[in-house]
Amino acid sequence: MKIAINITWRTAALFWIFFGASCSLGNVEPRFEAYFVKYYGEDGNQSGSDVKQTADGGYVLIGSTQVDNEASQVLLVKVDEEGNQQWQRSFGGERNKAGVALVVLADGSMVLAANSENENGRQDILLIKTNALGEEQKRLILGTPVSDETIEDLTLTDEGRLLISGTSNDIDEITDKNTYDFYFPRADLDLVSEINTASWLGRYGIDAEDRLSAGVQKEDGEFLMFGTSNATPPDGSQLESTNIVVIDVNSIGVSRGGISYYGTRFSDKCSDVALTSDGGFGIIGTSKNNNASEAIFIRLRNDGSVITQRTIDTNANIDAESITEAVNGGFVITGNQQVNGVNNIYLAKLDNLGNLIWERSFGGIDEDRAGRIVQLNDGSLVFIGTVTLDKQTKMCLIKTDSNGEQKP
Repeated sequence: MKIAINITWRTAALFWIFFGASCSLGNVEPRFEAYFVKYYGEDGNQSGSDVKQTADGGYVLIGSTQVDNEASQVLLVKVDEEGNQQWQRSFGGERNKAGVALVVLADGSMVLAANSENENGRQDILLIKTNALGEEQKRLILGTPVSDETIEDLTLTDEGRLLISGTSNDIDEITDKNTYDFYFPRADLDLVSEINTASWLGRYGIDAEDRLSAGVQKEDGEFLMFGTSNATPPDGSQLESTNIVVIDVNSIGVSRGGISYYGTRFSDKCSDVALTSDGGFGIIGTSKNNNASEAIFIRLRNDGSVITQRTIDTNANIDAESITEAVNGGFVITGNQQVNGVNNIYLAKLDNLGNLIWERSFGGIDEDRAGRIVQLNDGSLVFIGTVTLDKQTKMCLIKTDSNGEQKP
């Protein structure tokens, strides 16, 4: 039986209005709660994209912050295991920057990934290396002055390198259809880049709009890159719209030839991928048909063959965002649920074949959006998002039990 629960932040919003926009929201909720909803940010607008657990049991959060008409900056927040803010850092400049993803290294240092506007108004990929206190050590910019390079995900490989999953329109010939390529440069932990070199090619595209969402290292040390393309499958299995695609990439960043296509006969977009305990992959994405949107789940074996491929049976419009394999089997996903014309944060548990077990939504009367999710060893779920409170957006961190509930 499917279970659905909605949790609103009406009480939190009233608290926010009463105390005013200058209040730091990291400590709004009572301390030492097992499960919580916490907000971070002061004046202006903040958003949340990615969260990782740290060795001390706390979390680091990445997103963006913008005050008045100033350029947006990358926002990094460190909290303890109850979600109480310990410190925050921002990384900016004269141009807009948006934090997207981060990895935490064994010594507690971090690498942050962001999209950064350059002096020509185009997009570059920005990597920032920090120490364990979030203090900047080094930067690396990937891109050209006259093209757009953007990042969706950052992966730490088994060899200790940084694999970027992104998109570039720095291609030989842009046509009406050939507009973007899959872009997956690599860098070492000293932020020395590898792209278009003998050790790593890191680019692939066909005559289409090709965009990467995530990269996963396989058990054999090679890679699968997951994304979206509007190329038409050779066998005509999907319509000429957008399809979820997988590229098999060898140890030097070269495609083994061709693309594997997955999805429905509607317009499908890849959002995130989870490596499963059996060496396979769980893909989450969104399938759109006219004004309707559904989360689509695809489970693959490690050779790319399909175990299951289906849209998720729910009565609401869902745009999927993130996926993780559940510690007790199945998968947990986040997304955005459209309710009365606005988005709420959506959380759901699927079984191993993508059947819906339970679903929850978190939000209020204004726009709220989900980010990435992690599951702790005890089964607890921790996920980041962006919520609207009193006409400002705030970075949000939510912790629930393994059933998506916040009971004592």
